[in-house]
Amino acid sequence: MIDLNGVSKSYSKGQPALDNVSLHVDEGEFVFIVGNSGSGKSTVMDAVQVVLYGSIAATFLNKAADDAKNRRSVLSYLRGAQKDGSFNREDQDFCSQIVLEIKDTGKNTHTCIGVSFEVGKADTDIRKYCFFSHSGKIPEDEYLTEEGVPYTIAKLKKLVEARIESADNRGRGDVNRVYPSKEAYLKTVYDAIFGYVEPGRMMTMEKSAIALRMTNGTGQFIKDYMFPKSKEDTVATISDQLGAYREIKERVEDLEQRIKMLDEISQHNLALQKARADKIYVEQILKYIEIENCKAHLQSKEDDLQDILKKIEEKEEKRKSYLAEKDAYTKEQVEVEAELKASDYGQKEKELKEIENTIQLLATNSEQWRDIVKGLSAWEEDDEVSAYVSNNFNRVI
Repeated sequence: MIDLNGVSKSYSKGQPALDNVSLHVDEGEFVFIVGNSGSGKSTVMDAVQVVLYGSIAATFLNKAADDAKNRRSVLSYLRGAQKDGSFNREDQDFCSQIVLEIKDTGKNTHTCIGVSFEVGKADTDIRKYCFFSHSGKIPEDEYLTEEGVPYTIAKLKKLVEARIESADNRGRGDVNRVYPSKEAYLKTVYDAIFGYVEPGRMMTMEKSAIALRMTNGTGQFIKDYMFPKSKEDTVATISDQLGAYREIKERVEDLEQRIKMLDEISQHNLALQKARADKIYVEQILKYIEIENCKAHLQSKEDDLQDILKKIEEKEEKRKSYLAEKDAYTKEQVEVEAELKASDYGQKEKELKEIENTIQLLATNSEQWRDIVKGLSAWEEDDEVSAYVSNNFNRVI
């Protein structure tokens, strides 16, 4: 991903070619920078190259836009050189920075790399500058003081030191540094920040791409831009590169096939997960229905139990009522019996009972008399019988 924020450039008589231009290029996206001659296309690419190459030498600037009449240099850019030979920053001391903000889309971290300049009005060459990098995004003040003046190198060093302790410190290598040399700067940029990219090969390919001219024919185009420079520009070199290309292509195709298979597996896995989720959902619904049925059955039994308890309560009330009536009747009976005992009824009842006993005794004697009469009839002339009868008769009397 590439972001350019607030890039400005003016030419002769202060006429702006770039006025606060911002550009965003997403990962894998192709963007064409087009415009008329002098519109600032090369200026943008030269600024990027200074930061990526870690060099302010004029040999690193855009050769495609350079010619003998218009020799570009970093100092001429900084002073705002115009085609008529004048400068926007003539006879003054000033500071300036060129900074690129790099975003790691995988880890969503930001790192800034750049160079800071301090130029004196009498300088014929750039004498005081330093390359730096720090974690996090470009500060909100865009390296400008409250007065709108670009940071000095000393103030920039304080910013870098502050980023070491900040929350957005990326923590991958020591990127919060002001570098003592170009080599130290490039090592951090291409190893820690870009992820172990070979700087020499990248610079060669980038310079070839920037200086691209489509007028040399297909063969020269392939020779210059598709393969690295070689002292022995032989067919063997091209063959080796083609072999490496085929190997890379096969690996890419294999990886694409694997990715496709993994996508299919992922889709099946998603479908399986959805089916499992649906099953769990249905099971939960069934359990809910079962619970509701159990609740209804339980409520029905609860209602039946309440009815039974109500009937038991009614029976208990009747039982208590019967017991109360029984107690009342018993008490009344006792009272009646007491009244009977206290009245002459009791005496009459006693006399009646004695009469009944007498009648019973008479009935018994009557039976005995019948037996005697029968005996007398049978044994009328027997003395012993007569004596017996006489004795019994006397006993009765």
